[in-house]
Amino acid sequence: MATIFVLSIEHPKLTNCFDAIRKICNPSSSSTPHVTVRYIDKLEKNDLSIYESCSPNYIDIIGPGSFGLDDEKHKKVVFLRCASEDLDSLEHKPDYPDSVFHITLYDGSSRIFSSQLVEVLEKYKWDFRITLPSNNNLKRIALKKKKNQGRSRIEYSKKTMDLFHEMTGRELSKEVLESLSDDSKISIVDSICRRIMDITNGYEKAKERPSSSGISTSFEPSIDDDASWKKSAVLDQFNQKGLYLTPPELATEIAKHALSLLASNEDVIDFGDPAIGTGVFYSVLCRILPQNRINSAIGIELDPQRAKITEQKWAHKGLKVISGDYLHFSSTPNRNLILANPPYVRYQHINQKYGKILRQKATKESGIKINGQSGLYVYFILASHSWMRVGAISAWLIPAEFMDSRYGSALRSYFTHRVTLKRIHIYDDNSPQFENALVSSCSVFFENTLPQDRDEVFFSYGGSLDQPKQIKRIKLSELRAMERWSFDILFGEEVVTSGPLISELFEVRRGIATGANEYFIMDRTRAPELGIPDIFLKPILPKVRTLLSAVILSEDDGFPAVSPQLVLFDCHLPEKELRETHPSISGYLDMADSLGIKDRTLIGNRKVWTQQEKRSPAPFLCTYMGRGNAEHSPVRFIKNESSALASNTYLLMYPKPRLAALLARVPELSIDLFELLQATEKIVLRIHSRKYGGGLRKIEPRELQNVPLVYTPPWLNDALENRLDFRTDDTIDQN
Repeated sequence: MATIFVLSIEHPKLTNCFDAIRKICNPSSSSTPHVTVRYIDKLEKNDLSIYESCSPNYIDIIGPGSFGLDDEKHKKVVFLRCASEDLDSLEHKPDYPDSVFHITLYDGSSRIFSSQLVEVLEKYKWDFRITLPSNNNLKRIALKKKKNQGRSRIEYSKKTMDLFHEMTGRELSKEVLESLSDDSKISIVDSICRRIMDITNGYEKAKERPSSSGISTSFEPSIDDDASWKKSAVLDQFNQKGLYLTPPELATEIAKHALSLLASNEDVIDFGDPAIGTGVFYSVLCRILPQNRINSAIGIELDPQRAKITEQKWAHKGLKVISGDYLHFSSTPNRNLILANPPYVRYQHINQKYGKILRQKATKESGIKINGQSGLYVYFILASHSWMRVGAISAWLIPAEFMDSRYGSALRSYFTHRVTLKRIHIYDDNSPQFENALVSSCSVFFENTLPQDRDEVFFSYGGSLDQPKQIKRIKLSELRAMERWSFDILFGEEVVTSGPLISELFEVRRGIATGANEYFIMDRTRAPELGIPDIFLKPILPKVRTLLSAVILSEDDGFPAVSPQLVLFDCHLPEKELRETHPSISGYLDMADSLGIKDRTLIGNRKVWTQQEKRSPAPFLCTYMGRGNAEHSPVRFIKNESSALASNTYLLMYPKPRLAALLARVPELSIDLFELLQATEKIVLRIHSRKYGGGLRKIEPRELQNVPLVYTPPWLNDALENRLDFRTDDTIDQN
């Protein structure tokens, strides 16, 4: 259940004024004046003591703001922008990165009313400070779906009721509020604003901060409607750009550990963040360090609007935000502390031309060859090398997949040859670090000095940086010798195998990539309804999660004894000839045009768009990816006794000639072979698969070929392909 931390605005004279305006503008609102500081959904288990113990001394009321007034589709929101240095470093609303602290006065659909409300609010000068009670701690509120919302009885404080009666001569109730015309509401609000100005005339002036005018602020949903906190399609743009905000508690532990690695705890800090975002790392530094230790601070932000918001938020604390593409900056003053959470943008979402330029630039500057499948964060780390002065400390929160992926070899080389790698902490998949991203994360700490062969690297896993679940020190020389830094190699028990590689027994290929499974693969019973002749249909396996057994039995017609039974449409005839010879299929082919199937890259490049890759049924399979559960490994072997093909969610394992000949002579050995594969699955296969977010594991064909079996039974010796005295004409269809 999602929860939020809010600061209630407790003041003997002003709370009822804000409350009355909110109730007048939104009669169905049951919330009281507050500032939302933190949204929590997945991260309930995090150490949130900094919120629970926070008791702000004041809140500055800066001025009115609005959101969505020019947007016909979405809600209009009017608010009073607030600020407090006691809260600055704690704000975290991951799906609304550009929101500001505020007190909501109206949220609704009326553009006319919201515009009139803004006009009234802007008549007055709002820059004043409200001193809060000493025991005014942040409150944790569970967001529960309200039944019969809008009909429930709303309770009003006596002070709010008295104020409303004084202004209108009427008793405050929801029915009375709903009966008011918009003009009447605006008139009452105007009177309350004058009351606020009278009260605050002698108040302390708020510390000078920029107004919210000219800034398009992303506004979070209402506390009155918990469903509105669910991320909408409009917010997916942040995920497409790889923007995942670092929770303040995580940023705090990273910053503290990075500071502990500096040569001297008395050194002044020249801070840098190449992907500053909302400025969470800098906000943490300002909270945990005395201001005189921060000599300068520079942040780079690609989004010009966010750069403007972040600089206006932190300029009074000395942060300079530069708007632009960090990966193309030629020079900025050198830093001695870099803390960063770079964009998590996969290579598929990087413009091809832009990606090529980045690779060329990064390769030239680092001397390290960059794989074309590298995520954007790889370029950020390599580009930051020239930004660090000698001895600088750098800490990065990045995906842990660089440790055992092919593209990650560039970073592994950089960390072991160009800098002194201090520590890598891998976070537990069961304790996600982000609200809105399913990614396995790690924190990497290094110093800009050349490494020494005798160096050791500190690896830790789970828990926190201060209290990890597992720790291990590995010599740099050993780390350099590792092809991959697999988690199971680093932290798992040593596995001893004596068997041959899978490549000595099997040819491994990917399953069929149709380019549009939703079109080409269908339930067996649906194909006749679509008018597809049987000659163009082949049995194909369903997804592995639907299988009830690791052994797929065959029915008399060769179809697998599974549910659902699926077929693959595969036709070598050109479309014109197909329509002429089999007119019943025309409707099905027309569907491809309406769905845009032919425009997809894989399908559009085929000579005949309906013709699939040629594969024969594979007697053994391996799942390409999975998360696993208590009963099944994330990646596992399947024995296929049917004539079904398999899609690219499987890897196909075809016995090589020696093994194929042996199994043809003694078919019952296939059972022993599968038991050997299953033993390997439990002991070895996990080590050779790659780890992704949320416990997802993947294994590529080449990686599967390099998996050693746990042992070699005597009967298998004659099947190994490295025996030179064996000759056979037996072949398998692998085309």
